[in-house]
Order: sequence, then structure tokens, then C-alpha cells
Amino acid sequence: MGSGSYSRAVYACLSKERGYDTSTADEVFANKRLSALADIKTSNVHARTYNTNIKKEMINVGVRESRDSQEHPETTPIIIALDVTGSMRRTPHEMIRNNFPKLMDALMQLGIKDPQLLFMAVGDHEYDRYPIQVGQFESDTEKIVNSLQEFVLEGGGNYGESYLMAHIVAGYHTETDSWFKRHKKGYMFTIGDEPTLLSIDGASLEDFMGYQKPANPITAKEAIEKAQEQYNVFHIHITNGG
Repeated sequence: MGSGSYSRAVYACLSKERGYDTSTADEVFANKRLSALADIKTSNVHARTYNTNIKKEMINVGVRESRDSQEHPETTPIIIALDVTGSMRRTPHEMIRNNFPKLMDALMQLGIKDPQLLFMAVGDHEYDRYPIQVGQFESDTEKIVNSLQEFVLEGGGNYGESYLMAHIVAGYHTETDSWFKRHKKGYMFTIGDEPTLLSIDGASLEDFMGYQKPANPITAKEAIEKAQEQYNVFHIHITNGG
């Protein structure tokens, strides 16, 4: 994870090979079973080294890592959390079909050093089976695209989505060398057309995050403040969605 680099030529080949321009969202995101990659509770998370100021019920849930390397000595971690419910179901399709290459071109033009992207899919913890799906920090074109395409698209059901779960993952379950070694914040963007749900109960955290019982509830305010320790946090509100 984290090795390789972005290539527009590689993306163009993948797009043509997989039919991103000619396939519907349901055809592109045909996987109806949550992949191990996207499950924050699996062994694809790593043991903690720096991000240890956490609640006791989180101790067995590790972190996604953005690490410096010889290939990428000054990584810039970037998290993009996409609402994948209801009217926003097309957003991951637009990202993988059009906006991902534009995003990477923009990062290069801005001179962002060694970008490592982690995509999340956000749902509704009160209604969905998979209210939070989490990729890995990647630099390689195909690995980033693969992490996007593995997400399951669901429905949601009330006035609000679980953007706070993305902030919980970013704040409590990532470690970035950019922050812990160089004290430079990364960037986090949530993208959606609803307000965030204002809190998540302990039982949902146990079910969806693998927290030990009894887990305490977490508010949206607490979650975003924790995410802001490592990231510059933004929300892009879509006005032509729902």
C-alpha cells in the first residue's frame, strides 16, 4: 500500500477496459458483498504506533496508514468520503468516470507532494448494512480505482447521513507520517447532499466498527474535532442531489 504513482495513461486504459463511460453505476458497482478491503474491522488495518489517544473500546481496532517511503518521502494524505445513498448513488460513478483524473491533474498542477488517496463510502448507520466503507491510502492509479469500485451502494432512509462515521475513522483510525512525523495536516473532504446525523450510539459502533462492549456514543462534534487533529476538514454540499 502506498507504492506506485498516478498515470493518466494507465487510468485511460483501465477506463476503456472496464467500460466506465458506457456502463451504468449499478453495472460498475456490481459487487453486493462488502469486500475485506473496505471493512474497518478486518486484519487490513494496522497496529497503532502514534495515534494512541483513544477510547478504551477502540483498542482492538487498528488504523489505516499513510507512510513516507523512499519513493514518496513527503506524503500528503487525502481522504475523500462519498455519500453513496439514494440520489447520491451516482457520485462514486461520476468520481471513477470523470472526476478522479481531474482531481489528480489538479493535485499535480497545485504541486501537492506525494499525494496518497483514501476513499470512503458513507451511508446511514440507522438504516444501511454498510454505513462506512474504507479503502486504503494509495498512490497507484489502479489500486485507487479498485478501491473505489469495491464499494457497495445503498439507500439511506432518513433526513441525514453518517458523515460523522467518516470523521471517526479519520480521527481515531488513521495514522499519517505527514502529521505524526512532520506535523503537517492532510486533507479530508466529505461530499453529500444531507446533514450529518448528530451522534452514533454505542451499539452501532460495536456492530459497524468492531468496538468492544460497552462502547460509548460519539457525537458529530466530537468526531470532527478528532479528525481535525490530523486533517484540514471540509464538507462539499451537493445542491442538485436529493
